[in-house]
Amino acid sequence: MTIRLTSRQISRLSNCLGTAARPLDFESTDQWRQEVLKSVITLFGAKAGHFDVDSDGCRWPALFLGYPPEASSVWNDHWRHHDAVTSMAEPLPETYTRRWRYRRRGLEWSEQYHASAVFNEFYVPYELDVDASGFHVRDAGMKMHLHIDAPGRWSEQKDLRVRHVMRLIRPVLASSVRAMSGYVDGPMPPSRLLEALDCEVAILNPAGRWLHSTAHF
Repeated sequence: MTIRLTSRQISRLSNCLGTAARPLDFESTDQWRQEVLKSVITLFGAKAGHFDVDSDGCRWPALFLGYPPEASSVWNDHWRHHDAVTSMAEPLPETYTRRWRYRRRGLEWSEQYHASAVFNEFYVPYELDVDASGFHVRDAGMKMHLHIDAPGRWSEQKDLRVRHVMRLIRPVLASSVRAMSGYVDGPMPPSRLLEALDCEVAILNPAGRWLHSTAHF
């Protein structure tokens, strides 16, 4: 199926990718993460989202936007340990939508999940029983999860479009997070961003002196 975006959606996607790729433009890691999450929420017309990172050299607190004030603490203190979705067999899907994940698990599992305590005592009261999307990154030394919740039901076409567009955001954001690992509390050299790229890059000064090259060069 061909995924078509409107000019407004393309503009919002460009802003989202640009923000994700420029962590050095912001005064702090938290400010950058907040702006990234805001841009993803705006891109998809979502109502809330969270951005979690656990990487070598840094432990960034979970960032929540748009949820009721007590929802994150209620989730972390209790329901995260009782949600069948979070205990799914590995590997986790790189990108997903809630609807796609239900289908992946099958009708019987979905019916049981909708009858579960976590669904009826957490998701329904906090109005999180609607469509959602996100992605995981898990590789050497890093775990990252970005997730957004919709304000209502998506059409089948939008559900598919959201998952495909998430695939465009994931590698850009992952590269920036890899680059920033270990530099949360101090200055980060620009060369760190280059090292996170999977391509050949070299930097020379005007006199031709070799200043830096990536491992792929």
